[in-house]
Amino acid sequence: MNKTLKIVLIVVGVLIVLVLVAPFLIPVNQFRPTIEEKASAALGRKVQLGNISLSLLSGSLSAEALSIGDDPKFSSAPFLTAKSLNVGVEMMPLIFSKTLNVTGVTITSPSALPPQKPRLKRLLRKNLPPRQARPKFPSRNSR
Repeated sequence: MNKTLKIVLIVVGVLIVLVLVAPFLIPVNQFRPTIEEKASAALGRKVQLGNISLSLLSGSLSAEALSIGDDPKFSSAPFLTAKSLNVGVEMMPLIFSKTLNVTGVTITSPSALPPQKPRLKRLLRKNLPPRQARPKFPSRNSR
């Protein structure tokens, strides 16, 4: 075998081993509190994530569980829960320029808390204009 070919094969082999082993060497769970804090601040609700893992091959960050809290004025139960969360990212910009480009978000088995009647009435009262300011539409029976 040619010496150059051997060197190229060794370099490719080392890169493949690094891509396969690196996710186990990077302790992504240490970033969970920071991720939860920033997500909570962005949503204005408490966000909790389960165990986090990284996949360099698929370019994704996954969490085993997701819980987004409801507005404390309405309920203490989570507004949204899910079995898992998968966020796709472009790896090259992340590695070389520390730029995060999200390519997709997948939520598996989501379950949302339906609004209860009193809550729905409060939301409607808060967001609808007063009765006298609403436009009058002809009823179906007046035709």
